[in-house]
Amino acid sequence: MSVTIIIPAFNLWSYTRACLESLASCARGSSFRVVVVDNGSTDETPKACPSLGKSLFPDAFEYRRLEQNQGFARGCNTGAQGADTAYLLFLNNDVTATPGWLEILLQAMQRQTGVHAASPLLLFPETHRVQHAGVAFDPNLHPVHCFSQFPGNHKALRSVRGLQALSAAALLVRKQAFEAAGGFCKEFINGSEDLDLSCMLRRNGGRLALVPSSVLHHATSMTPGRYDHTAHNAAVLNRRARGCFVPDLHRLAARAGYGLALTAWLEPYMVRPDNSALDCPTDDLAALSKALQEEPLWDEGYAAILELLTHDPAAALPWAEVRAALCPSRHAYEQTLRLAVAVEDTAAVNRWKQSLARVIASINKKDELIELAQTSLEWSRQEELEYIANMYSAWLDAHGGGHRA
Repeated sequence: MSVTIIIPAFNLWSYTRACLESLASCARGSSFRVVVVDNGSTDETPKACPSLGKSLFPDAFEYRRLEQNQGFARGCNTGAQGADTAYLLFLNNDVTATPGWLEILLQAMQRQTGVHAASPLLLFPETHRVQHAGVAFDPNLHPVHCFSQFPGNHKALRSVRGLQALSAAALLVRKQAFEAAGGFCKEFINGSEDLDLSCMLRRNGGRLALVPSSVLHHATSMTPGRYDHTAHNAAVLNRRARGCFVPDLHRLAARAGYGLALTAWLEPYMVRPDNSALDCPTDDLAALSKALQEEPLWDEGYAAILELLTHDPAAALPWAEVRAALCPSRHAYEQTLRLAVAVEDTAAVNRWKQSLARVIASINKKDELIELAQTSLEWSRQEELEYIANMYSAWLDAHGGGHRA
């Protein structure tokens, strides 16, 4: 055995079952063992998981139950205890595998001795668009999923690259490096544990890498209460990882041939450096779809598709959601919400209502936005981050904020 796959689980047995079955079908011949850590589940998990695990992985499966939900960090650390393999792989229970993913990921780690942790490319299962291609830090030092909602086969994702942080939804770590970093910090409550571990691994001299040729599907953040402790986790991370991360979203965007811009509510997003129209007929749905696969930041292409699908809101809604994510504007959010209402998609309606309300509330606080932009401009100049300084300067010029003396 060379890898111990550790799967923390709290309820959601259907996801855990699908995860285990996909591992068995997509990684046959790989040298690994599986440890499921049941974090106090009250559904079918305690009864069904041990028998299914033993049937799928007869001599390479262990079920460990915690009587109470002790959180992600303690669950993962419990799964890692006693592992006798050189590598640990932490895997969310809402992840499913694709053929060859583990061998590709493991080989990439073995070829690069200085890499302490690596992550595969995570795609949304329904759309095959990017969920995780590494963590980037925007100009405000907020962690973001780089290239989120890009097509999973986009050219920007073709090469292995180093990053400041990786998601623990699927994370391969050298066991020795994991132990030297102290494992996952138990101060966190279901959030930011992976950012903290990334920081500790790098402080110990390790590098982190995304391996995009290794692909998994991730339903993403299905555990209830996933975002209930955001403020607490941010405070812990700020104390433990201060100075560890720097803005790099603009650099990652530049490597892919893109720039950054700011929304009216100061949210950074990637943009095409040349906003000229693409050579594509705007009345041909198939041609537009193909063009947007190749250039997912072409806002006019989404607008053309949505115009063509005016009388088919069910077909239009997925396009509107991608547009709102990649080419954000108040208009895009409003249009997406209208389509969600038209097709009576309750989850989408709630999601976009909340997003639009947040945007409107922020836009209505113009003085606060100007103050924040001026502060960010001054900070970026002090840090000699010219690109970011120019971005905030342009925003202030466009929104009548002026510059401080």
